[in-house]
Amino acid sequence: PNLDVTPPSNYQSAGNQGGPFNPNSFTYTLSNTGSEDLNWSASVNSNWLTIFPSNGIIIGNSSQNITVSINSNANNLSIGAHAGIISFQNLTNGNGDTTRNITLNITSNCPPPQSSIPTFIQVNAATPQTDQNTVSIPYLQAQGAGNLNVIAVGWNDSASNITSISDSNGNIYELAVPTYRGNNLSQAIYYAKNIQNGANTVTVNFNTEVPHIDVRILEYSGIDRNSPFDTGNSAQSLTSGTANSGPITTTSANELIFGAGMTTGAFTSSDTGFTTRIITIPDADIAEDKIAYTVGTYRAIASVSGSWVMQVAAFKPAVPISVSLTVSPILNYQSSGYRGGPFNPNAFIYTLQNTGESCLDWTASTNSSWLNISPLNGTIQANSSESVTVSLGGNIGGFSQGSYIGTISFQNLVNGNGNTTRSITLAIMNKAFKIFPWSW
Repeated sequence: PNLDVTPPSNYQSAGNQGGPFNPNSFTYTLSNTGSEDLNWSASVNSNWLTIFPSNGIIIGNSSQNITVSINSNANNLSIGAHAGIISFQNLTNGNGDTTRNITLNITSNCPPPQSSIPTFIQVNAATPQTDQNTVSIPYLQAQGAGNLNVIAVGWNDSASNITSISDSNGNIYELAVPTYRGNNLSQAIYYAKNIQNGANTVTVNFNTEVPHIDVRILEYSGIDRNSPFDTGNSAQSLTSGTANSGPITTTSANELIFGAGMTTGAFTSSDTGFTTRIITIPDADIAEDKIAYTVGTYRAIASVSGSWVMQVAAFKPAVPISVSLTVSPILNYQSSGYRGGPFNPNAFIYTLQNTGESCLDWTASTNSSWLNISPLNGTIQANSSESVTVSLGGNIGGFSQGSYIGTISFQNLVNGNGNTTRSITLAIMNKAFKIFPWSW
């Protein structure tokens, strides 16, 4: 008889640490291509695989299906690729003995946090048609805490200046792109980072009464709260057709590219890739934006009739949330006892804490066969903790007198922050015996 195992290819399964895994079982067909009965057996080298049945007899020119399944031991495996080997044996004569591989790919429950994607929230504009030295304009919705305000202020002269920008929530406004002038037009871009929540009104003050003021106020979320502004540029021209701010080069992925333009005529549309957030009425000035998903060179471009001033400002996304592993106590443990035991203490508890704002995958291991760790791995939610018990075990009862040191390694599988080790020292002493003299 001859043993034939199908399929000839190897299987793969995958899932997050702790399961479930898909697929969780695999079927092999064992065929006897001879005329005589065939005794067979199957075995695995991994405790996370189960075979059923694991042996049998296949009559001549017949076949039998067996199932290899992923069992609950796989829930304790660490992140990474784990290989299992199934061995099939023809116990009758060895013809057709073979192996198959099953690879289990375990991924993290907590993938590395990514930068946020900036998101447009709202826009409003004020376009007084008479000369003013102060313009106030409300946001139409209550604002979100931590967001970014962007203010584009334009006006129709080349001599007046902005003296201040403030709002009713006390946010602090900083200059992103300085006032740029051309063709009797002026414009500047300001921003306020990490803003307060609630209803809000922005006020712009000038050093004198100014004609045709155009104030565009916008709100975005997903922006770096500490140092959002990256870079900016400005340009102007008397030529109709396309307004182009000139180039900027971003320094991080997922930056917000904000464009604003003033014109003596009218803006009609944004360039490809940009979204028009507003073309004001009746001035026909523009505010637009796009997301720069990769580091590179960008421009704010829009279609226009008439002379123009065009500016661009890039704002960095919110930084990835950091997670860090803290293990306590920070001290190392000691245990002692006489040869053969018992040893005191025989178990130790460590507290693993996630001090970040996202979940954290961890694993623990030891270099000593006489230490047992439970659990060996897990996931800790944001600002939460988990206990790990390390106990004495193995063949420790047969150890001779001396001092033994075991090391436990704790790993943060998300970003490595807080990876650390602890040691346990075991002191074993010989028992003292008192000898009594014989009494005759």
